[in-house]
Amino acid sequence: MKHYILIYLTFFISLNLVSQTTHTEIRYSLKLNTQNNNHALISAFENQTFVLQSDGEATIFFSNKKITKDDNINNNLARMYSGANNKFYTNSKTHKNIKQTEAYGEHFLIDISENSKNWTLTKDTKNIAGYKCFKAHKIIEQTNYKGEKKEIKTTAWFTNNININSGPMGYSGLPGLILELQLANIIYYATHIKHLTKNTDIKAPTKGKEISEKEFEDIGKQIYINRKQM
Repeated sequence: MKHYILIYLTFFISLNLVSQTTHTEIRYSLKLNTQNNNHALISAFENQTFVLQSDGEATIFFSNKKITKDDNINNNLARMYSGANNKFYTNSKTHKNIKQTEAYGEHFLIDISENSKNWTLTKDTKNIAGYKCFKAHKIIEQTNYKGEKKEIKTTAWFTNNININSGPMGYSGLPGLILELQLANIIYYATHIKHLTKNTDIKAPTKGKEISEKEFEDIGKQIYINRKQM
């Protein structure tokens, strides 16, 4: 508990030392922590790139790699499992945390506010992109369309030297910017941080049906059941 409090105190003190620039763009690359020997698939994952844009209050995380006609099955799998087909919006003031996705022939705005909760902070530190980062972790339980549950180990490395309460894939709730996020064996890591001189206007996505994660899971289960009965 003592080191948990210390990290938060360090964070609030450091806010006075950080540049007042709040409009920031962070670029992330991706790598796999895997023993898989499918080099084409690994390459497809590691070719994915993402951008997080922040106006100091809201952030939007999305893939900046365009879909082409030459995309093969490996590229499509990499896009699907890395979240490249989705957009993730967070707002530290309104506490909104939304995943915009297209599935089952519809668009959805999924409430993923659970991504900001139940972090455990540790004393571990390391340097990422020139910033001292602290380690946090948690276990997330997910259910697929077959109703199968699995636990995903999630590890975040965040810096309290950048006043952005967000990170890749809509993960937030830590006292600073997440510069590295590991979800199971997929790792998102920051490669470039740019403080913008021109203000960015971050707006929440509006296209899609507002729905909870549980409701989205139930839709997938029902479609799976219906197809099995055909």
